[in-house]
Amino acid sequence: MPFGAYKLWRLKETPEADWAELFTFMYFTKWLKPICDIYKPGIWFDFFSDDVIIPRMNNIQQEDVAAYRESFQSVLNFIKPYQPSNFQMTLTRVIDQYKNQQDFENDYNIEMSKLKDSLNGKLPELDKETRAMIQFNVKATTEQMEDPFWKEKVKLIHDSYSAISKRRPYYRPIEQHKIMVVTTPLWGMLTPGSTKDSTVKFWVGSGVLRPLDGSFRQIIFSPSQLEKNKFTTEKIKITGLDGKNFKSIRVISS
Repeated sequence: MPFGAYKLWRLKETPEADWAELFTFMYFTKWLKPICDIYKPGIWFDFFSDDVIIPRMNNIQQEDVAAYRESFQSVLNFIKPYQPSNFQMTLTRVIDQYKNQQDFENDYNIEMSKLKDSLNGKLPELDKETRAMIQFNVKATTEQMEDPFWKEKVKLIHDSYSAISKRRPYYRPIEQHKIMVVTTPLWGMLTPGSTKDSTVKFWVGSGVLRPLDGSFRQIIFSPSQLEKNKFTTEKIKITGLDGKNFKSIRVISS
């Protein structure tokens, strides 16, 4: 599962993982557990991190990207004892596929040059949906906001990165021995959502609880959904689940 590997800067939970990550890990574990029950080799679920490009593309500080990565791994460690013995979740980074940072930079620069040549000096054309996605994800600087083409330049970074030689071949190998997972429908891929009741990507949303029949449903809300709902905040303490975002949780009140 390729993913953004940062906590959206619009959320108060940033830069660390929160209930959204835990809810997704729990949901995926429950979803795939039946395979572990009947198939001895079990399940290997690999999260493939794009964190190497996030500071350059989304203007997220390196320190915040590192904080997210560490907290993400911490949540993986927390849930491990609750998973079947033949079920493993791992975090793999795109940068891990390169000898070093310079090796990555060389590959990226080659793809950037190829893309610029193919565009004949022009910038990528953006549809309304892509513009909105860039606006949502990128923490635009003052300098960028003064540039009418800043979104097109971000797309140039995105597309150059997407074409590097050691990213796509990792999760879509020619021999097709891996199954790609995404949270929203995409042809030819498993699309389970992010929890039983939500499709919001865990790294751009926050986990909340919805009361139902004396219990609770686990949901991931986007920033706009958080604004539209009212919540109470419940204090929580779970041994082994550390971090600033696990001391309390939002519960939908209306």
